[in-house]
Amino acid sequence: MKIEELIVRNETKSEVKIRLKAVVESVYRLDISRKNRQREYVSARISYIRILRDVGFGVQDIGRSINKHHSSVIHNDKKFEVYYKFDKRFRKFHDIILEKFYVDENTVIDYKVCELENDNKSLNLKIKELHSQNEQLKLRIQYLENQAEKNKSLHEMINIRVKPGTENKIHSKLNRFFNGVYS
Repeated sequence: MKIEELIVRNETKSEVKIRLKAVVESVYRLDISRKNRQREYVSARISYIRILRDVGFGVQDIGRSINKHHSSVIHNDKKFEVYYKFDKRFRKFHDIILEKFYVDENTVIDYKVCELENDNKSLNLKIKELHSQNEQLKLRIQYLENQAEKNKSLHEMINIRVKPGTENKIHSKLNRFFNGVYS
């Protein structure tokens, strides 16, 4: 399909590039404009470049759309055949991109909605988990408050009667006392 056929579909050249970029980024789950030489980024850019070249875009126009020099576009376009022939994952992703780009214009939007629904589900699960933890902490606080209330008179007496600097001595005596009482 050439650019003229895509324009007949009421898309401008920039809309074609934007839609293809969205399709490529949704399949690879990355930003192809980002300056990165990792394999996934390079593969995604190669697919993007080849499809736009096949449609009829010029190398300078393609380069501007992904922040690359026109010579980088030419170089990546030349690598397409080798990648497509020998890299099964690249071939699979490229075919998915072609189908989404040419067959279904709404795939990108649907995919992003699906992705958002999955994120929403996982966030709801996290909220439930946090709510459960919050309830457990409330019960723990209530227990500790009850314990503190139960021993309030002992704490007050100790705070009033223990002189500064004698805490260790009092601790030792109380420990011996309780050992004798509960033995």
